[in-house]
Amino acid sequence: NIHTKKKNIEKCTESEYIAVGDIVKATSRLKWKSGETVEKGTLGKLKQKMENGNWLVKWYDKKNKVGEKKSTKKDFSKCKPSEYFAKDDIMALVHDLTFENGKIRVPKGTLCTYL
Repeated sequence: NIHTKKKNIEKCTESEYIAVGDIVKATSRLKWKSGETVEKGTLGKLKQKMENGNWLVKWYDKKNKVGEKKSTKKDFSKCKPSEYFAKDDIMALVHDLTFENGKIRVPKGTLCTYL
C-alpha cells in the first residue's frame, strides 16, 4: 500500500475498468472447441481473471446451457447497468397486465421491483 494526497488521484468511471462480478455481453458469436456456442449479445458475469489475461465468464444462455467458459477480453464488452435487470431494480410496466382470468388488472406505468 502507498499513501498519497487526494489531489494526485481521481475515481474511475465504471467504463474505465473491468472486474470480477461485472456483467458483460458477447461481442460476436462465440464457439469453443467443445462445440458449445453463445450468440452475439448474450449476457455473462465475470467470475475470475486468469493468469494469462483471459477471463472465466459464466454465460447466461438458456438455449445452449454453456455455463462457465474461458473467454478473451475481445470476446465481451462491459454492460452498462441500464442494459440488464438486477435484483431490486425499480421497474415500470410497459403495458397493462391481467391476471387470474381477468379478475386482476395492473395498469401500464405501475412501478414494481425486479426479484
